[in-house]
Amino acid sequence: KQWYQRRVAITAGGNVKHRFISTTLPVVDKLVTNPQGSHVFESLWDAADLELKSRLAQGLLMKEQVLKDNTYGAIIWKKCNLKSFKMGQKGWEASEKRKKRDLQEFRELINDENDSVSNLVVKKEKSTDCDSALIPLL
Repeated sequence: KQWYQRRVAITAGGNVKHRFISTTLPVVDKLVTNPQGSHVFESLWDAADLELKSRLAQGLLMKEQVLKDNTYGAIIWKKCNLKSFKMGQKGWEASEKRKKRDLQEFRELINDENDSVSNLVVKKEKSTDCDSALIPLL
């Protein structure tokens, strides 16, 4: 497979991410309207901070009709909530911050539940002596 056909999580440091994503700004409309490029864009979007997302959204907004006329572009238009961005950047920013906060809370909840489940498994393994007393006699 070509490099652009594999969706990869961007795990580089903040400065490297910022520079890399900034270099894609001139071609962002071409990425979004391409089947493989749209996956690359999604990874870039997920890795971007609010400032970069705003710059990416502004670039996409200039090509609004091209995006809406293209299958992959229309999907990205919806996923990135560009309609809200077009209506008002402040409301869009608040929505993005809320999404980020909700995602963080969800991750914390999942991690807490995983810890609880692993503690239950450990307790169950330790209490094997008591379990034999609970077996009904026939």
